[in-house]
Amino acid sequence: NFFRSTVAALLDTSPINVLAASEKVSKLHTALTYAERLLLFSESQQFSLLGNQYLSPKTVSVTPTTDFLNSAAVRPVLAGSTVFFSFPRTDFGGISEEQLDSLDAKDITAHIPKYLEGDIKKMAVCSSEDVMAVLTNKTGSARLFIYKFFLDNNNQKTQSAWFTYATGDGDAQIL
Repeated sequence: NFFRSTVAALLDTSPINVLAASEKVSKLHTALTYAERLLLFSESQQFSLLGNQYLSPKTVSVTPTTDFLNSAAVRPVLAGSTVFFSFPRTDFGGISEEQLDSLDAKDITAHIPKYLEGDIKKMAVCSSEDVMAVLTNKTGSARLFIYKFFLDNNNQKTQSAWFTYATGDGDAQIL
């Protein structure tokens, strides 16, 4: 039974149908889980879906959290309490880093706006090594862009660097 038996009663077992209230048109394309909430991404905004101890139509709410460009073609990645998401920048790609506790994003490619050539295709992160790998569509499939960062004991970034890793083999493909 997918529908309510009465319009007067909204039960906890009823299907959850909630809207993301925003002034902008927001077509949600990605969802990530973090610390008992669901992070939802559209091309121009980010949202947070929250519920009480039990998620039901009575307790659910979707609220806008940040307002940054985001590429729908690339899935954002989580690294601890940080989420990385890409955005287009003319003929180059850019990546924003959002600290989920502060709900603010920073462009970590602002100082190298013409480094990530082409559109970003894929991002992968290794939280234990504090490193992210980025693959683009224009640099050939044998080259990775690497973002290495160091977090201190207070979870503050004290150092970060971008560099390129090439396989050296023109026929190799990084999938």
